[in-house]
Amino acid sequence: MWKLRVKQLIIPTIILLAILAVTPVNNSPPQEPVNKILYPRIGCPALVIQGGTFKSNILLPEDAKLESASLSSEIGSITLEIIDEQKLPNGTRVLTLKVPPNSEPALYSLELKASKAESTLYFKEPNSVAVIKEFKEEFTVIVFTDLHWGIMPIHDATRKNFENFILQANFLRPDFIISCGDNIDATDNEETFQLFTEEVSKLIIPTFFATGNNDDYAEEAAGLYTKYIAPLDYVLNYGNYTFIFLHADTGYIGSKRLKWLEETLAKATNYTMRILVEHYPYWEPGDLLEKDAKELDRIVREYNVQLVLTGHIHKDQVKIQDGTRLQVTAALGKGSTPYFGYRIFTFSNGTLKPWYNDKPIPINGIQIVFLNRNDGKAYASIAKLTNNLEIPVNGTLRLRIRDKGVEPIIEGGTVVKTYRHGGKLIIDLSITLNPGESKTVKAYYEKDEKPPKVTVKAPSKTTKGASFTITIEAVDDEWGVSKVKLFYSTDNKSWVEAPVKLKGEKYIVTLNISQPIFYYVEVEDAAGNKAVSQVKTIAVETPEKTPEQKPTETIKEKPTLTVTIIAIIALVAVIAVLAILKLKK
Repeated sequence: MWKLRVKQLIIPTIILLAILAVTPVNNSPPQEPVNKILYPRIGCPALVIQGGTFKSNILLPEDAKLESASLSSEIGSITLEIIDEQKLPNGTRVLTLKVPPNSEPALYSLELKASKAESTLYFKEPNSVAVIKEFKEEFTVIVFTDLHWGIMPIHDATRKNFENFILQANFLRPDFIISCGDNIDATDNEETFQLFTEEVSKLIIPTFFATGNNDDYAEEAAGLYTKYIAPLDYVLNYGNYTFIFLHADTGYIGSKRLKWLEETLAKATNYTMRILVEHYPYWEPGDLLEKDAKELDRIVREYNVQLVLTGHIHKDQVKIQDGTRLQVTAALGKGSTPYFGYRIFTFSNGTLKPWYNDKPIPINGIQIVFLNRNDGKAYASIAKLTNNLEIPVNGTLRLRIRDKGVEPIIEGGTVVKTYRHGGKLIIDLSITLNPGESKTVKAYYEKDEKPPKVTVKAPSKTTKGASFTITIEAVDDEWGVSKVKLFYSTDNKSWVEAPVKLKGEKYIVTLNISQPIFYYVEVEDAAGNKAVSQVKTIAVETPEKTPEQKPTETIKEKPTLTVTIIAIIALVAVIAVLAILKLKK
């Protein structure tokens, strides 16, 4: 009888200890989109021909009434015609929306307005609808992967790479862009996704995102990928070409997704080309589950997928397997071989033409530097472009200036198109750069001979060892501010330049000093005019020592629930051990 009781006691004790040793993981289900619009999305936009229609799915309350639909961008707005509206049992509204025949081809944000009782509901999904003239027989696609974007100091170089990529992509004007995953460095920080979508919104080219294992981390933790960027799996049909975006989790696809892929390809046999976009190079052993890799390989072969676009290994690689091009593109962020870069492909009559002698374009291959902020608030915009590639480059640069109602002076490029909207004049310039060539491009109304204005706000004194900030307001209404520098010195003779960061409309400097300093600010506008502030000082005080406090009497607290549970477990464990020892006797 005692032996039976001991066994009955030991087993539950071991199970209880095991349960309490496990850290629970919050595998939240995918969240609904932050803007309530299920499709189209910033990372999965709709492509619609002028005068054509497209579907939009939105989550609306049952008693809400859809009032209007429109498209908006920096070049203008378009009112959409609501052709049809269907209510699904799960609360989704399926809309059929028509674009007017004379709509300007561009990338737009979708805006929907609805009413409920006495309130008005507004919904907006940025960069989610691209109006095009036609599905071209020959079109160009930029492919990038493994950006690993983030907001920590370790991501500074990555963010800079993406800024440069956005400038280059907007200049090269492909028909669309594809990402092969790992867009975000693994995080469950929602602010990272909010700021990333703000960056993506600077692209004027429709961009289609696939997921990577780092994106999946955020999706599993908090559903952030589907909330802010795109669905996990979807299909893009461009004319006679079909691009299938497949989610591969953290190396596991699973039978359900593989079945979906096979069924999708079975319906796509009439397309000129079938392209698979997926993060893992499944032909490389180790990262993708072996049985999934074998099944994926079978499906690609059986359904004659002509191109597979992947990433993950941060190394540019091309393999040809039974007529299928297996492509890994060099990473855009973090370590990459042979260098940071992206690919450009031209599709024509069912064939693929890689750019740049079938090599990735280095991220510093085309340099575009604006001498002011190019945000349409100044009366001029000036940029310097340099072609470091071995081939000529043709592109279209977008300049933004304040609209005076007259035509500006243009230098360095040929005007392709101008738009007047929201008090801004937007100018698209055609530019050709030969290998090694640099050009300065300008749009302005008149020469700027006025220096900028500068205001500096800083503390008169600080505590030794404590960080403090200096705020600089630099304004130039003519050609705009180009450079802001702060110099400081301990002897008023030798000067050191401090890092300056733009935050909103102001410039910020953070310092930590141990002795008094002198400082001044120098501001230069895009025309070369300079303004210099007065030299001022910041004193340093030594922090007062905190007086030693007498030790206070320790008050014994009542045991917490956790401590009580641990004590009980320990007691049960001791009883179990003693019982075992007794049995052995």
